[in-house]
Amino acid sequence: MPYENLENAGAGTPLYRCALKLVWCREAGMVGQVLQGEVTVKHPVRQTLLRGVMVELKLRDDRWARDELLLLGRPPLLL
Repeated sequence: MPYENLENAGAGTPLYRCALKLVWCREAGMVGQVLQGEVTVKHPVRQTLLRGVMVELKLRDDRWARDELLLLGRPPLLL
């Protein structure tokens, strides 16, 4: 979880996955607890490096753990 999203990512915050990046979205699960330590990863869209922390994900389907992008809080475009 990037540091800039951390304040919006409390335990129980819904996660959404979308079939085409921003459309055909459905709830995929929720955020669990924040884990210790810092990580650096590449942003899935902009390809820049992001710093943040690992969080536990409680997903409805294990296949969704492979998705590069899960959206936090609400689906984009409210679709």
